Amino acid sequence: MSEFRLERANKGRERRCTDAPQVDTVLPSADTPNRRTAFPRHLNPLVCAFDRKARAYCFSQSPRTPIGFHERRHDEPPTRFCPMLTIIFDESATAFSADYHPERPARLTMTQTYLCDQHPDWAWLLPRLASEEEVLRVHRPEHLERLRLPVDFDPDTPFYPEIEEHALRAAGAAIESVDLALRGQQAFSLMRPPGHHATSTRAMGFCYLNSIAIAAFHALEEAGCERVGILDFDAHHGNGTEAIVFGNNRVRFVSIHQHPCYPGTGTASRGNVLNWPIPPRSPAERHAAAVHQALDRLVEFRPDLVLVSAGFDAYVRDPLTEMTLEAEHFASFGRWLRETGLPVAPILEGGYSNELPILIEAFLTAWSD
Repeated sequence: MSEFRLERANKGRERRCTDAPQVDTVLPSADTPNRRTAFPRHLNPLVCAFDRKARAYCFSQSPRTPIGFHERRHDEPPTRFCPMLTIIFDESATAFSADYHPERPARLTMTQTYLCDQHPDWAWLLPRLASEEEVLRVHRPEHLERLRLPVDFDPDTPFYPEIEEHALRAAGAAIESVDLALRGQQAFSLMRPPGHHATSTRAMGFCYLNSIAIAAFHALEEAGCERVGILDFDAHHGNGTEAIVFGNNRVRFVSIHQHPCYPGTGTASRGNVLNWPIPPRSPAERHAAAVHQALDRLVEFRPDLVLVSAGFDAYVRDPLTEMTLEAEHFASFGRWLRETGLPVAPILEGGYSNELPILIEAFLTAWSD
């Protein structure tokens, strides 16, 4: 492999890549934004390159020693060293919105900015679109056809132009998090729309495709897992995930959620599905203890992988719920997941307060420490 070189040009305003045929130029400065990339623009002092095959960024303070790449043999798959933690994110996930809707682009943009500021060593990875084959393991073909019709699904779940592609990209990010976890790396899918309410035939509750279920079946059918566990600590019950995985003895699904609350399901456990309904305004310690108990039951299942529907709307100041958790509790969830020693793939679901970036950072920092 020829030497990888990065050269500064235009008085440091533009970063160019030379003698590196598989590398795209990234222009992170305010004067030359590249809206097709997920590169955090305010990290301008860093030299940055994007590897087309790995779909990953490398960063370096030196133009000669980029972090995140190693020289590989021609027969070696494109792998990379991930500094600390990888955030799977695409700016296109912020391209759809409705003025009235709480599931808004700012959830991601604020979090991206905050994480870059707090953890400049974390890596950023662009997701791919989930394939039709991957999606059809979970959803009916007529559901995909319905996503293309310009008609709202319900008052909470409006039609957006290109919503199918946005949902496919979120599902692809969930799959990426699985693949990285099974390679011993830690990655968090920072994408929207969320997915855990979507059933095999219906979009609902802000959700269009069930990303966590798609990722779970990818793990079982393609990634070599015999058993998969799913932990859902979103304040709303993951009714779609439950409906999809119920009766599958290779999956155990546990959910800790507010009840009564939308969607009104998850009141009882059955088979491979274990539910912990938590009354509104319950003491935070009681709620956290239920999460710990649920995780213990998941570990008892001896899964090869734990997928996490990471919703942060059980926060005490979330506008859509009546729960009492603080940032320290989400940090505990991250620490408990780390202590299992299992591969973990967390995927963003809900969380609608302005403090969402702080909550996500607390969870990820505790998980990755």
